[in-house]
Amino acid sequence: MILKRTVRTGLLFVVIFCARAAAQITFSEVMFDVATSEYHDEFVEIFNLSETDSADAAGYYFNDGTGTDEIIHHSGPGKIAPRSFALLLDGSYFANSTVYDSIIATGIPVFTITDNALGSGGLSNTVAEYLSITTGDGDTLTTYRYSPGNLPGYSDEKIDLDGDNTSDNWQDSRILNGTPGRKNSVSPADVDIGFAPDCWQMPMLLFSGDTVEIKLTVASYGLRPPEGSAVIRLFIPGNDNNFYDEQDVLIGQREYTGLYPANISFQWIIPDAGEYRLMATVNNQDDGNEENNHSETVVTVLPRESTLHINEIKFITLAGEPEWVELYNSGEKTVSLKGWAITDQIDTAWIDTPVVAGAGEYMVISAGSLNGFYTLPDSQVIVRKGFPTLNNDQDNLALLSPGGGWEEIVRYRRDWLEPLESEAVSLERINPAMYSNDGDNWGPCAADEGATPGRKNSLYISVKQVKETIQIHPNPFSPDNDGFDDVTVISGSIPVTSTRIRVRIFDIKGRLIRTVTKDRYSGSSFDLVWDGRDDQGRTARIGIYIVFIEALDTARKVVREFKTTVVLAHRLN
Repeated sequence: MILKRTVRTGLLFVVIFCARAAAQITFSEVMFDVATSEYHDEFVEIFNLSETDSADAAGYYFNDGTGTDEIIHHSGPGKIAPRSFALLLDGSYFANSTVYDSIIATGIPVFTITDNALGSGGLSNTVAEYLSITTGDGDTLTTYRYSPGNLPGYSDEKIDLDGDNTSDNWQDSRILNGTPGRKNSVSPADVDIGFAPDCWQMPMLLFSGDTVEIKLTVASYGLRPPEGSAVIRLFIPGNDNNFYDEQDVLIGQREYTGLYPANISFQWIIPDAGEYRLMATVNNQDDGNEENNHSETVVTVLPRESTLHINEIKFITLAGEPEWVELYNSGEKTVSLKGWAITDQIDTAWIDTPVVAGAGEYMVISAGSLNGFYTLPDSQVIVRKGFPTLNNDQDNLALLSPGGGWEEIVRYRRDWLEPLESEAVSLERINPAMYSNDGDNWGPCAADEGATPGRKNSLYISVKQVKETIQIHPNPFSPDNDGFDDVTVISGSIPVTSTRIRVRIFDIKGRLIRTVTKDRYSGSSFDLVWDGRDDQGRTARIGIYIVFIEALDTARKVVREFKTTVVLAHRLN
């Protein structure tokens, strides 16, 4: 009796052990929509999860829900080593294809099936098929329902090999033709330091000359944290590669050793107004995944005080002469013109090249080359194919800043050219410090050439500068009714004879959302409140808004206009 019990216990132990060993096999990759031959190049990869025992897939059965194939050994080791891959290929692959020969990992078992197609005539590219591997006794070892919709040549890969086969543990391969017999491209690396998806933190409004803090969130995505330090760089790239080199402008470099995720802080002294591409890289000697080692963003830097002006307009041209607009930088600092634009509210010509206007310099935006018409260097001419078609009778011309709002508007008319409106002369601004939309500040060019692109206007007259102040506080503000910064106050001091103030709020696309005051009586100073609501009483969305202020005389004629920005935000807890 004792002997029989011992034998039965031993037999029971053997049966349980075998079942556990067999259950260690799992699907790890499925190539169902190939980029090459549908008849020969489908494959299924399996993985032995056991830490200690080998597994043998020969004699098991592969099923796709419509057909069943017996698995047979073809080449390589006869058994799947612990924590190792094996490959199951179409029966017709070996005589008809070589697409995977150079990428299959060496030293792994390669299996095939008893006929020439996996399942019943191959795996479907459009229907989610239910795959399984079973024993000869019908016991199911592993299952997976793959998801169609992959790009041809990109397999389904399992992320965590020890996890289950639910859809959230599988992703499309990142590598063409997959990773047969090798570590899946979507599986976590042993060490993986990279940037979080929303890694950039910086102020919403960036102004030239300011010093701002930029934070970058770096995280560990690997199976273990790194042992050494990580080097994080922030720079303005000078080329299209994804790493830092001598062509780039370094903003800062940090070396970090500590816990992840981590916020790495940099101080950026913002250069001239314009559009900038910022790039960050992180490097660690043990990092096994370089795909998340760089991140970039495009930022718009606004001028703290705009010094760029529409200074000359050529809307009536000579035969063959393209239309053009001259810009003038009246400030003492260089202005980057990238991201600025000229628009007539129908067409917009954005400047997308890294050109600058130095202090006191002129730049011409044109529909074509001015060679043969004027003697100015090509470096002062920016040719834009999308340049607006300027009307000869009248038109609304605006200068847009990189942030999308307008800096100046000129609603010119043909009679501003009197008495030379019948001649092809340019329209010159008398002084850029005076109101841009006042016909008295414009007139026909008096130079012999009929225009003065790239140099001082023939009508230029110096004027005494008067100082105006426009302030918004708080900025940003958060109209969320928490009793903290729920409103913002728009204050101004305008040293001109004026009795009325008009204040309007526009979104960044130039759409009017709120008229704060339309025709308010005021002296040279005023204080107005905006509660963050539009004209329909709804709280405006988070973002940058343009505050447009006009000073009117007693006849309701606009004598001065001003523009600034305010940020509507949520309070951070």
